Amino acid sequence: MSVYFYSVGVDFQIKEKSKYRNWLIKVSKFEKKEIELLEINFVSENEIIRINKEYLHHNWPTDIITFDSTYLNMLRAEIFICIEVVKRNSKEYSQNNFRKELDRVIIHGLLHLLGYSDNTTQEIAVMREKENYYIPYLELI
Repeated sequence: MSVYFYSVGVDFQIKEKSKYRNWLIKVSKFEKKEIELLEINFVSENEIIRINKEYLHHNWPTDIITFDSTYLNMLRAEIFICIEVVKRNSKEYSQNNFRKELDRVIIHGLLHLLGYSDNTTQEIAVMREKENYYIPYLELI
């Protein structure tokens, strides 16, 4: 099981990497999947726009993009998180709490990899419920 964190073109390092790694591994196991390889890349707004253009064919920044190569129950994936967008979104969604918003975005990406979607109102409700359920577990690790 390997979870790696990288910073690409941004001056950001996640603190407590082992705590986050253990959290993601435990959530995955609880959801009956095992992380074989998960790379979480913190990127700039320009980089997330480039990725969006290349792979999703739209020209605007998003907080997260997830690329899934999971086979059976062995999770293999790459997540790209735009730090600037997370900071902006934290003002609107997390009472200006960057850490809280970052935690939400990280678990959101993992939930996508675990099979959850957010295309319909009902799916969004389930996704939010799961996010709210798993985020407190980070503090217990």
